[in-house]
Amino acid sequence: METATRWELTTGPNATLNCTYADSTITNNPYDTASVGKQFAGVPRNEFIGRLSYASGRGWRAAIDARRLSESYGDNDHSLRQGPFFVLDISAHYAITKELDAFVQLQNFLDRQYIANNDGAGPPVRYTT
Repeated sequence: METATRWELTTGPNATLNCTYADSTITNNPYDTASVGKQFAGVPRNEFIGRLSYASGRGWRAAIDARRLSESYGDNDHSLRQGPFFVLDISAHYAITKELDAFVQLQNFLDRQYIANNDGAGPPVRYTT
């Protein structure tokens, strides 16, 4: 289930909020019966994304994106945990022409380290930008 809303605060600034609830429970798996009743691997149950943005009307746009994901697992048996994490991204755009934009983005602006992949094929992949 997903819901989203957008607020136009005034002419330039606006805000967006997305909330996702994923009840992706394994109901039948004859090859791995221990996984039945558990969340699918790599799918967090909850995800929240918020965005504050501003458009100047002169070609400039800027945004701050905040993402919060609940814990998930790298395998269907839930032995490879990926903890919850929060990420803040910042971006700016400038319309050089009608067909060409300049764009810059700082991902993981708070420089937090989190496990991005824990599928058991190797050591957990930690992500920091």
